[in-house]
Amino acid sequence: MKAMTQGTVSYAWAHKHHSAWHHEVVERERTLARDGRAPSA
Repeated sequence: MKAMTQGTVSYAWAHKHHSAWHHEVVERERTLARDGRAPSA
């Protein structure tokens, strides 16, 4: 879990092993990008 929250897990690994978490992160990043803000770490 620590690796996921600190950004050391690849998107592909997260998608395969934790798809719900992956979709949540991707959707949040898409929303931020659409609103013109950089995603925060």
